[in-house]
Amino acid sequence: MNTKFLICATLVCLTSFSACKPSEEKPTGQASEQKEEKQIQPPDVVAKEFLNTYIVDRNLKESYKYFSKADKAAKSEAQYIQEKNMYGAADIIRGMSSYEIKKSEITPEKATFTIDIKSIDMEKVIKEVMSKVTLSELASISQEELLKRTVKKLTEDKKNNIPFPMATQSESTEFILEDGKWVVFVDWAGKNKKQQSTKVTLKMGEQGTLMSSKENGDVVLKVNSVKFSAVQAGDNMVHCIVNITVTNKMKGQFTESFSTPLASAEIFANGGNKYKRDYIYAPEILKDINISDPLNPGKTVTGDIAFKIDKTAKDLILTFDSGYSPLPKNFDYVENKTLSFKLGDVSL
Repeated sequence: MNTKFLICATLVCLTSFSACKPSEEKPTGQASEQKEEKQIQPPDVVAKEFLNTYIVDRNLKESYKYFSKADKAAKSEAQYIQEKNMYGAADIIRGMSSYEIKKSEITPEKATFTIDIKSIDMEKVIKEVMSKVTLSELASISQEELLKRTVKKLTEDKKNNIPFPMATQSESTEFILEDGKWVVFVDWAGKNKKQQSTKVTLKMGEQGTLMSSKENGDVVLKVNSVKFSAVQAGDNMVHCIVNITVTNKMKGQFTESFSTPLASAEIFANGGNKYKRDYIYAPEILKDINISDPLNPGKTVTGDIAFKIDKTAKDLILTFDSGYSPLPKNFDYVENKTLSFKLGDVSL
């Protein structure tokens, strides 16, 4: 399970952005120039305003105003708030986090601040929530459901005055000068483009790496077939049933950790629609085996995973979160790493 996306952190800038050029007509006289300079708030002042709004107050609507035009074009205010709110987590953690600016690098066009952020250790909270999940639940619990349970635990702990575990991490935030004011530049568009360019989409019957370990080898996954059924799917919906095979090609064993990327499987359709796994319909691959038992080297498991999707959906892409290490004793996660397969259009 990718726990990093839950941690309250500032946004990291990937590339620079040129400042706007000043107008050719400038006011004459030293007094006029000084007056014009005073109209621009210093970047360190703006940085503190943004960090107070985003980290301490957790006012997402207000913090969105500080982003650059390019970032706002790539991600709407509604998308930003939904992504950061996490089912009401913003209200829970409000006032719980603090920051300290450790380093600043300021030029006429760009300002970068390195910040230490003290916030709730979400990884510890999630691990505690998962410790109460039974093995049968673990086979079918979705990332969304786990997040909801985590937020519920935070709510209960806060109500009962139970101290939250805290952790400190270092982050970097960049500001650029845009239209006479300093704004946060994350380059969401550039990040999305970079992520898409590194993704490999395979065809039916091809095999890709689900998990990997440099020392011990890989766990691979192959999509064997796909079929569609309108049974119990509801109006204008169908079940997309995908038959897959998982093979352990490692030197050693691994245990139930391989269920995590399978549980995170999603289908994307042309137009941007996203569909999560349907745990109710079709025999799930994880129900065919005891996930507490290791999948031994060379062993293969084949089964179905199902999704409920629109019957008019086209250009279906099945995606697995594949940034995991298969060794529980050395559990690791590489963010934004995926394994995708082309499924085509809905066909009944």
